Amino acid sequence: GALADASYCLQVEPDNCKSYEVLGLLKLATGCFKEARVAYKRAVELAPADLQPAAEQSLFRAEKLLLYSQRVPNCDRTFMAEDWSLGGIWRFCQGCPVSPEAPTPRNFAMVFRSTRQASKPTLPYVLTVPTNLLGTGTEDTLGAKYPLVVYMHSAASTDICKGNILERQLQFVAQEAPLSVFAERGVGDPRAGDSCMGHCIGLAPCCPPNMGSLFEDLPKNERKRKIFWFKACESHSYFSWDFSKATRVKEVECLVVELLEHVLSTL
Repeated sequence: GALADASYCLQVEPDNCKSYEVLGLLKLATGCFKEARVAYKRAVELAPADLQPAAEQSLFRAEKLLLYSQRVPNCDRTFMAEDWSLGGIWRFCQGCPVSPEAPTPRNFAMVFRSTRQASKPTLPYVLTVPTNLLGTGTEDTLGAKYPLVVYMHSAASTDICKGNILERQLQFVAQEAPLSVFAERGVGDPRAGDSCMGHCIGLAPCCPPNMGSLFEDLPKNERKRKIFWFKACESHSYFSWDFSKATRVKEVECLVVELLEHVLSTL
């Protein structure tokens, strides 16, 4: 009944921020956090200046509940954010106050999609935000500079070829990348005092496991060739350090460069 009433309000007053706030509240109450986030984002867009702060606070609450409901498997402080933009996560962290009770979200499992390659390949990655960004507000962080620590993981990712590959990739990277591991363990957490480990941006991309993950139309024997960052070869060749038959994978080179460019231009 209440949801039907909210839908009716949207039909009658589709440009009223209050209608979307009511819808967002109902979606929160039913645990539909993604839909609540969409409703509150629309409320923020429509809200007049005097109602903006309240609408933004409601949106922040919906986003926090959404993130906390989507932890990476076997991780306590790494959250799935594959449908978030990089700038959106950054702004979320700026508005996220440090709580003495709950762990502050700092690790985000995300996905970058190429805009320059015709096949639009993707590159999963884990972003670790600096603790001194948290709760700074969205008005001014232009003067802040953070070191960017890029971690290129080990060859173990080539074994991730079955099941929920994206989820397994992000879990693997979150549990291996140093800054991500520190954040998972609470090192650099603002509640635990100052630490240089909390003053860096961590970026840990995950290499595609094989050629088939980049190109669907390859012959079967080619699809199975493992990718070790910027080269492809058979597993036994890699582990025997024989690269005589390895081939260059320019697509992964371009993906990593695109991701770095995106991070540097956005943050």
